Amino acid sequence: MPTLTAEQVARRQKLCNKYRIEFLGEIDPSSWPECHQNTLADIAEVASKRYHAYATNPALFGTDPWKVERKSHAMVLVENANRNHGRNEPTWRHACESFILSRLSSEVCCRDCRKRVWRSEIEVKRNDRSGTAIALRNRQEAREPCSCPRVRRSVDQLEAVGLNRIFNFRADEEVHHDPVITKELRKRESPDRVYGLRKTRNIELLLYDIEPAGQPGVGQPSEFPSINQPMNSTGDEQLFPFLVLEAKRGSSDEWHAINMQTAFCIRTFLETQQQLYSAASERSEWKERPLVWYLSNKGENWRLCAAYTEDAPAEPDRVGTTVTRVIDVWHGCISTRDGALQLLLLVDYLFDWARDKYREDIIQALRIVAHGDSDAVSGIYQDTDIFSTNPLSVSGSILRPSQVTETDGNLASYIPAQESFLALDSPAGVVRHASFVESRYYCLYITADNVETFLKASTQNRVKAICRLILRHLSSAILMDSETLEAVEERWTGVSRSAAPSHRPQAREQFHVVMSFTTYLSTQWHQVRELCAIAVAGDAWQVLADAAQFRRNSNRRRPWIYGYHDTAEFMRVVEKLKAGSPGQILHAAIGRTAYQIVESSLSGDCGLKVEVDDGLLRDLVYFIYAWLKRGGALEPDEPYLRLSRNFDQQHLGEHHVDPYPLIQEDSLQASEDGCVLITATCEAGDSAGRREVAELCVYLTEGDPAAAPEPEALAAMLKKALETRDVYHTTRTSARGRAFSSLSQQAKSDRHGLQNIRGTYGVYSHNFGFLALLRNLGGREAPIILGSPRLPDGCGSSQLYKRNISPWIDPRYIYKNGPSRMFILYKLFTREILYWKGIAQERKKNGISCCPLCAALGDHDTMCVACEEFLADDNQYHWFRNAVLGKQPLQLNPLSEEALKTRFKNMNEHYPVLRHNIAPRPYGPHPDYDGNADWAWKLDFYAPLEDPFDDISGLALQWREFRRYCDENHSHRFWREALHPGNGKRKRPEESEAAEDRGASGDKRVDRNGSDEEDSDEIGSD
Repeated sequence: MPTLTAEQVARRQKLCNKYRIEFLGEIDPSSWPECHQNTLADIAEVASKRYHAYATNPALFGTDPWKVERKSHAMVLVENANRNHGRNEPTWRHACESFILSRLSSEVCCRDCRKRVWRSEIEVKRNDRSGTAIALRNRQEAREPCSCPRVRRSVDQLEAVGLNRIFNFRADEEVHHDPVITKELRKRESPDRVYGLRKTRNIELLLYDIEPAGQPGVGQPSEFPSINQPMNSTGDEQLFPFLVLEAKRGSSDEWHAINMQTAFCIRTFLETQQQLYSAASERSEWKERPLVWYLSNKGENWRLCAAYTEDAPAEPDRVGTTVTRVIDVWHGCISTRDGALQLLLLVDYLFDWARDKYREDIIQALRIVAHGDSDAVSGIYQDTDIFSTNPLSVSGSILRPSQVTETDGNLASYIPAQESFLALDSPAGVVRHASFVESRYYCLYITADNVETFLKASTQNRVKAICRLILRHLSSAILMDSETLEAVEERWTGVSRSAAPSHRPQAREQFHVVMSFTTYLSTQWHQVRELCAIAVAGDAWQVLADAAQFRRNSNRRRPWIYGYHDTAEFMRVVEKLKAGSPGQILHAAIGRTAYQIVESSLSGDCGLKVEVDDGLLRDLVYFIYAWLKRGGALEPDEPYLRLSRNFDQQHLGEHHVDPYPLIQEDSLQASEDGCVLITATCEAGDSAGRREVAELCVYLTEGDPAAAPEPEALAAMLKKALETRDVYHTTRTSARGRAFSSLSQQAKSDRHGLQNIRGTYGVYSHNFGFLALLRNLGGREAPIILGSPRLPDGCGSSQLYKRNISPWIDPRYIYKNGPSRMFILYKLFTREILYWKGIAQERKKNGISCCPLCAALGDHDTMCVACEEFLADDNQYHWFRNAVLGKQPLQLNPLSEEALKTRFKNMNEHYPVLRHNIAPRPYGPHPDYDGNADWAWKLDFYAPLEDPFDDISGLALQWREFRRYCDENHSHRFWREALHPGNGKRKRPEESEAAEDRGASGDKRVDRNGSDEEDSDEIGSD
């Protein structure tokens, strides 16, 4: 909530006195209310834990693994807190809040064995002899830790993704007080977070079975509405809130001001519980009293308070006979290890308390108040969407939810395959197999029931902009019914929502749907193919249109629908999108293929087709997903967002349909052993875009996908691939424009071109990182050449003239390594031209007719057609033509020290529009560009330019010397940073020497927003 002024704080204090709200601070345990003594004692015990003494026994790895994990979580939290010291409230919330509260949204049971994935350090207790207390103790005693392999659980949607269906939360949503209080406050109150109970099946049935006061036996829900639920009832309804959080930046208000800001929210939540408990006590010997938890923080300093009510005699000028008391039960600093650990353990306890005590008390109270005409009163129903409440079947197997994300067969083959390949990961590079593909489904699913919840997910201006983007995309929508939409998801990921036990059949609701297909490489180098959809129900359209606030009515109109398409037609499209060999699918992922499913507008054709897509639809859906996720480890569980995923092993299935054209392109350049070499950028802001994730990958299209080859065998395969194949260039960016400002500018033409990219295959000239990967795998011999298959009957023209020296690079960056890349290309191609001239001479000596320039076999010893065409083309680099003709490629131009400094000083002003890449030809990319002069300007001053080298390690050494020479003769910061990246700072001479001795190399990129991103790889020679 916005900060209160001093005047507002003083006025709130007067209102607190009037309504008997007291903040007592820390009180002696002897003064704790008797009904909450056990709970508060548990809190005190948890708060006494110390980091150095916690989880020190190695045996805990087997018995209580979550303790060790929680201790490591504490260190992560400390690091986040220290990194964001002094930041504003949104930064703090983004960095720490979701991480701290993640357990309130996570399942506690493994869905395979139903044993505990984690347990609270101290579990809630009931010290009476009631059946509820006995049942709780029996459950706790029977709990065992899950022993399933952690890697198996990592693909579990309900645990790794973190969804549970017991609680939900509201962020920045108005609390509805009593009208009298609302009038006196003069200001709406919207706490940062409020946690409460979801309306699960048990609770929902009881709510509609409440006995009306004074009318026994009349089954109408008339009494429950009198229990005022303080949160908005639309969408995924929240009932009986029990935890409120208010966050401020470290230099913000006094604690007193924060308390005044939250006081009446706490009172209202307690009053909601009290209304139910009072109704239950009238019908039974109910003794429970309300309890609300209050978390507040100022930056890294956090407090946990408990709020409860006590009866008191009436007093003049005070309202009622109930006093609301708020006491401090813990305070700490999460920038310390003790404070971080204590807070995480306290949140674990709050989860356990809310699950095993508070929720059970609410259900029991509702059961008492209910009149009993339905089975909800006498029966205990399984909440089928809460996995840890699922019972065992008669055979002992688990009755799983329908959202199973992979079949047993897929899982059994995927897990060991990933283990063996992931074990080879290193900063130098990774190895993957092309058989495995992850299928993801994201759907913005807006209905009349959840549209209001969606519109309240953010600020009015942001929601207005998002609604406008949604409606613009829906201008090309297809009409689908709900069953077809669910069938598409089931075919894509295997998730069957209609088969869920909790699924309630409804009428075939019609949706306006836009759907796009995207495939790419993830930040962790896995192949991903996605279906992203926006589906808006017919009765929710007008609500979205009103929220968009278009000035012209034309923008509110629903799209023109050409015809109806049955489920089978959509299934045919999905089949074609999933079809293809492993090589075709990998090639499509490298090129980031994107389609949109549209209706054919041709006369007489009302079928479905796909069109090349720009990725804007996917960006919008992913933005909403990422914004709801807010950097946390848990997936969002909002009712208007449907998520699912599956892992497929391509070679295990047979496709009986042909894929769409871009996917069908089967020109993947793999070595004879099935090696494909890939380099890819990865934004640091991506969820997995960490520095340690390598930018180089070897993808295997052959061999056993269940077990990676031995490192020695992989080294031999990599060496052969480096010598005979070039490298694919792409990006692993999961989404463009995750910032709202960039999303709101989608209509602009500068779209960076990150979908359906072309020219990805070409010569790798950024550095020698693949040599470091080769050495990591145990390779002892460096490659002799790069990307040039020297076949016995081959020739130079078949690949020299066709190789791409300017493959695709990420257009969001400006690259500063042009001269060093030119050096590598010059050395590679001049050496290869000399090699084929030598082959031509040998063949001539042996009486074999061939082209004297490229050794192409022919009937006579004259120039081949390919060489003639190349030399006749005026738009070829002079140095390349000279080398083919046997002339000196570049005329060396030794410069004086002063002239050299002048050359370097002007280096980056020389054709600056092209400094981010190398032009494939000397003329054409820019009207004023002269590529021949540019290459000479950046290379001809270097006297050792023509020195020979024996293998690629030798070339790496020469490249390093070239960079060092340039560095030593020029002090201009721009050039030096291009040569020696180092945390955005210039390196001291001794640091630069150490980096060179270790074999460090790299290039520096600057994104178009001005931030630096550095890349360094170890070369293969010392």
